[in-house]
Amino acid sequence: MSLRARIFTGTFVLILLTIAALGVPLLVIVRDHALDEIQNSLKGDAYRTASLVVTAIEQGNDRQVAEIADYAARQSNSRVTVTDRDGALIFDSDNPDRASEDFANRPEIEAALSGIDASEIRMSETLGTEILVVAVPVARAGRIAGALRLSRGIAEVRADQFKTTASVVALLAILVGAGAWISSGIGRSVGRPVAEIGRVAERIGHGEYSARAREVGPPEIRELAHSLNNSAARVETAVSTERTFIGNAAHQLKTPLAAIGIRLASISDEPHLSDVALADLKEAKTEVQDLGRLVDQLLLLSRTTDATGAHIDEPSDPGPALRAIASQWREAMATQGIDLEVEIARDLPKISLAPDLLAQACDNLLDNVTRHCPNSKSALLEAVSEQERLKIRVLDTGGGLSPEIERTAFARFTRGTSAIPGTGLGLALVRQVAESVGGSVELSTSPAGTEVTLRIPSAS
Repeated sequence: MSLRARIFTGTFVLILLTIAALGVPLLVIVRDHALDEIQNSLKGDAYRTASLVVTAIEQGNDRQVAEIADYAARQSNSRVTVTDRDGALIFDSDNPDRASEDFANRPEIEAALSGIDASEIRMSETLGTEILVVAVPVARAGRIAGALRLSRGIAEVRADQFKTTASVVALLAILVGAGAWISSGIGRSVGRPVAEIGRVAERIGHGEYSARAREVGPPEIRELAHSLNNSAARVETAVSTERTFIGNAAHQLKTPLAAIGIRLASISDEPHLSDVALADLKEAKTEVQDLGRLVDQLLLLSRTTDATGAHIDEPSDPGPALRAIASQWREAMATQGIDLEVEIARDLPKISLAPDLLAQACDNLLDNVTRHCPNSKSALLEAVSEQERLKIRVLDTGGGLSPEIERTAFARFTRGTSAIPGTGLGLALVRQVAESVGGSVELSTSPAGTEVTLRIPSAS
C-alpha cells in the first residue's frame, strides 16, 4: 500500500470512528426526541380537544361530543376516545356506533380521571399491536367531567421517528463523504511531494544529477526534499570533477602512447634484432595497444558518467552504426575461426544514444566473445525492435563463462583469473552506456554459450 493510501486510510478510519462515537449517541437522542415530540404533539391535541368537549359533556350533549372528537381524530390522524367522569365510553372515533363500555379499568383513563395526564406505549389487546396512547382529564375549574384519550398505532409512530432519524443518517453520510474528501486531500498533500521526491531520486539514480525536487508540502517533506537536493548537488559536483579528471588524464595519455607506438614500430624495423628482442617488441606493442584501448574507454567513461554526455538532440537510426561494427567484427572473428551471423532488422526504432557510443558498446560486446569465449565456433549479432525499444543480442557458442567471470562481469576493472588481456571495463561500460539513456543490459550463461542482451529505449 502506498504512503498516500496509508495516510488516506488512517485519516478516514479516524474520522469514521469519531463520527461513529458521536453519531450513534446522536441517533439515539434524536430518536427519543422524535418520540417525545410525537407524544407532546398528541398531548397538546388532547388538551385542546378536551377544552372543546368539556361543555358538551357537562350538558350531556353526546352528539356534539362526537362531532368535536371526530374532527379532532381526522386532524391529528389519531383514534380519539371520550369517557364521562365514571369512565363510561361516550365516543370512539374508530367505532362511532360502539355501545357504551366501561373504560375505567384502562390505566391511562384511570390516571386521567384522577386529574393526571398519562402517556405510554403499550400492547392493545383489542388491536393486537403496540400503540402510543395519551390521556388527559376533561375538567373545568378543577372539576373532572371525563377523560379524553388519543392513540396511534406504533407503526405510524415509528414511521415518523424514521423520517427524523433518516435526516440525521443523511447528515452523517454527508459528514462521512466530507471526511473521505478531507482524508484524500491530506493524502495528496503528503503523497504527491513524496512521490515527486521518489521520481527525482530515480532520475538521479539514472545519471540525471541535475534533477531537483520541489521543496513543498509539510515541513518534514520539505526537509526531505532539501536533503535530497543537497545530496544530488554534491553528487553532481563529485561526478563532474571525476569526469573532468578522467577525460583530462585520458587526453594527456593519448599523445605519449601514440609516440611510444611509433617508436616501437621504428625499432622493430631495425636489422639484426634477435628473436628474443623481436618477441619483447611484439609484447610491448600489444601492451601499448591495450593501453590505447583503456584510454579510449576512459574517455567513453567520462562521457557516460551522466545522461547529458550520451544523449543527442536529433534521434538517429541505429542501423548504419550497427552494420558498420558488424562488418568490422565479421572479418576480425573470421581470422579466429568464428563465424559471425548478423541479423539487423530494417525497422529499428530511432534512439537518442550517440551513434559512436552505441558502436562502442557493441564493439565491447563482440570483443567479449573473442576474449572470454575463444572456443566459440559461431556467434550471433541480432538487433530488433521490442516494445518501443531497441534490443541488441549477442550470442556465442563458446561453452559459457566461468562462475567467477559471470559474478563480476559488470564490475569495473575486474578481470578473470586467466591471462586473457583486457581493460576490465568492457561490460561495465556497456551497462553504463545503456543506463545513461535509461536502458539496461542482461547476461545469461550456460554450458551451451553466453548471451548478452542490450536494451535501449526509443526516442519517441
